[in-house]
Amino acid sequence: MAGSGDKKHPPLSGEDAEIWARVAAQAEPLPALRRARHIATRRSRGRKTETAQATQNADTKKSGDLKKTAETAETAGMRAKAQTSKAPKNTVTPEARLDPKSKRRLARGTIVIDARLDLHGLTATQARARLTGFLGAAAQARHKWVLVITGKGRAGEGVLRRELPLWISQPPLNQLVIAYEPAAPPHGGAGAFYLRLRRA
Repeated sequence: MAGSGDKKHPPLSGEDAEIWARVAAQAEPLPALRRARHIATRRSRGRKTETAQATQNADTKKSGDLKKTAETAETAGMRAKAQTSKAPKNTVTPEARLDPKSKRRLARGTIVIDARLDLHGLTATQARARLTGFLGAAAQARHKWVLVITGKGRAGEGVLRRELPLWISQPPLNQLVIAYEPAAPPHGGAGAFYLRLRRA
C-alpha cells in the first residue's frame, strides 16, 4: 500500500478542467520588482533578529561583568577586614594613654623611670632618629618606663611635642611602645612624656 505522501488527487472532471485551464492562462508570474522587495523584506527581518540576539548577548555579558566586579570588591573588602583583624592589638596609637594610677605613681617616684632622653635643640628629623635608637636600646635593656623630654615650644605648640605621639604610633616604634602620657610637673609637665615600653 502506498504511503500517504504518494496519494494523488483524482483527475479533474471536464468542467473543472476547463475552469482551471482558464485561470492558469490568466495567471502572470510575480513581477521582478515585487519579488526583489519580498526578498529584501525577508533579509531585513533576518538582520533585525540577529541584531536583537547580539544586543541580548551584550546585555548578558555586561550583567556578568558587573556581578564579577561586585564580587571582586566584596572579596577585597573581606581581605582588608581580615588583615585589620590580624594586626597587633597592643600597638600604640595617639589615644593609647596611661591609666591615671600609673601616672600618679610615676609623679610620686613610686614607679622608677628607667631611662631619660632629652630632645631639646634637635630638628624633627634628628629627634625622630634619636628617639628610634633610644627606644630600641631601652627595649633591649628590658626597660619598662622611660621619660622623653621634647620641650613645650612657643605657646605650647612645639614641633617635637606635637610629633612625638605620631612617631610612636608608626612602625617601628609602635612595636616598642605600649602607651604614653604627658609627664607630671616634677618631670617636665607638658614638655615631656612618660612612655611605657614592651620589653624585648
